[in-house]
Amino acid sequence: MISSFYKNNSDKIELGLIILAILSVIAYLTDLLGVFQKFEILQIYQLISLIVDCVFVGDFLIKIYIFRLSYFKGPWWLVDFIAALPIIASLGFFTGIWDSVRITRTVRFFLILRVLRILRLTRVYKLMQFDSKDVNESESKKFKYTIWASTLFLTFFLITCMYYIHNHYSEEIANIIEFNLVLGLVVATLLSLFIVRVQVPDVTRSQIAKLLNIALPKQVADSFLKDPSLMNKAIEMPATIIFTDLIGFTSIVEDLNGDHKKLRSYLQKSLGIICDEHIKNNLIIDKFMGDCVMSFKGGNLVNGSPEEHAFSVVKASLNSKLVLRNSNLKYFNNARIGGASTDSALIGSFGTEKRLTYTVLGDAVNLASRLESASKHLGVENLFCEKTMKLTNNNCEFIWREVGDLIVEGKRNSIKGFEAILNNEDNRKWIDIFHKGLKYYTSKEFIDAKAEFSKVIELKFNGDNLSKYYINNCNNIINNNLPKNWQPIIETRK
Repeated sequence: MISSFYKNNSDKIELGLIILAILSVIAYLTDLLGVFQKFEILQIYQLISLIVDCVFVGDFLIKIYIFRLSYFKGPWWLVDFIAALPIIASLGFFTGIWDSVRITRTVRFFLILRVLRILRLTRVYKLMQFDSKDVNESESKKFKYTIWASTLFLTFFLITCMYYIHNHYSEEIANIIEFNLVLGLVVATLLSLFIVRVQVPDVTRSQIAKLLNIALPKQVADSFLKDPSLMNKAIEMPATIIFTDLIGFTSIVEDLNGDHKKLRSYLQKSLGIICDEHIKNNLIIDKFMGDCVMSFKGGNLVNGSPEEHAFSVVKASLNSKLVLRNSNLKYFNNARIGGASTDSALIGSFGTEKRLTYTVLGDAVNLASRLESASKHLGVENLFCEKTMKLTNNNCEFIWREVGDLIVEGKRNSIKGFEAILNNEDNRKWIDIFHKGLKYYTSKEFIDAKAEFSKVIELKFNGDNLSKYYINNCNNIINNNLPKNWQPIIETRK
């Protein structure tokens, strides 16, 4: 029962004992000034001191009982032991071993050693931020050696000083020197620990934040710094996922003739443009796969509804492509995009204790990847699932072109694919014509469909690869007759 109580309340107990140690040192300083003797309450002070001493002795013995030999592996047992030593002086006073009303100069230094208990604050600072298991595992050898060295040095220093001043100065002068010495040590110790507690964590936190922001999405890094327990959690929530793949990677590598520095530079510039747009729209950048970026929006680390998340993803997709086109980059100035939305994705940290990653899992992730691959086959700039279209269909910033029924790799059943297009007058003209041609196509009116798709090519700037794709299908069917059991379904390949 005692063991469980101590383990469950170790941080509170340590903090309470440290406060008690500070109060006992303050009381001792008051005694050095002769205040208790002046008001004739010296015996009351000594009684209270004995009770306080018993508390520290009890704490030391309980820890030996709970932790056994493991307690002596670290430096803290020495600090606890020294903090308990003043009981020798208290017992000497009450048993009459010391013939003086005040404690003799021979053992007086034991009371001063309690100031070392303040070193325990370094432990408490850690316990307030992490559990004790994490602290024990994370304490470095250098930190332990520092505590050992500090404790032994201060003990030797105090004993030497007390021995010297009480053998070379009168009682009155020795008390004044002792008072100033102990007060100085207390102030210096507290000031040092204040700096350790306030300044060092701020610097460390800043460094950790920079590292985390490189290794993790900013939203995730900020959340982990505020609440480390989130590192081990995952949650099922709606999400929209996109894969953005730079176009022409293989040919560009060949063109650069193995100049990896230039390749890296061009990749960084293009990926930087994409990521900037994703960050502007508060997307979580999941990972990089060569020249491809996986991002998503959803989970409990970003605000907004599923509709808002889907809208942000599509907007970031269109904006990134537009900025890439206008960037005047020699290479990697265009990209293909595939995206999918879902009502339930598993979002959070995955991996092992040694290596974690924050990501999203679910069928929508695979679908988004397959749609990105299918966009190349169809010649469209982006390709989203029907759910994404429905979630964002009420906005006015972009309009949707139905691509058709698709069978993507890894899927048995067909799905409807949609391309997001900026909403302007020029685009609205040809999109209606395209949908008319698609309707003819699904109705097996291939000559009429061909005519409408041809109009799209004429109206759309730089033509339309998807219309050309459908025209080619129409020609094959017209020239070779309609296959038996024909369905207006496009089988895409990776």
